[in-house]
Amino acid sequence: MDERGRPVLNLRYGEAFPQAGGPVAPLPPTSSATMREVFDHAESMFATPFIDESGSELSRVMLREFPGYSKSRETAKEKGLQTLMEQTGLTFEKEKREMTVWEVAAE
Repeated sequence: MDERGRPVLNLRYGEAFPQAGGPVAPLPPTSSATMREVFDHAESMFATPFIDESGSELSRVMLREFPGYSKSRETAKEKGLQTLMEQTGLTFEKEKREMTVWEVAAE
């Protein structure tokens, strides 16, 4: 929750960057987002499409995105998705689906 009592979702890629003995970095700012926008950010961050069948796409939350690092894209994705599930109460299922892909080509 933020200072006004609004739910805050923390979206992080991998592990937090270590602090080099200095003061703790301030928290990144929050921004208002629909759950669809949260999924759009997660798609970009984890290079994975999200198909929302929960009906929550119009719910609004405050979103805080943390940069991070990981030696493994798959590990970062699994950890990020697990955190999102814990924060939202949603369940993410990995499925193979057919998708139309548009390719841009020069004429």
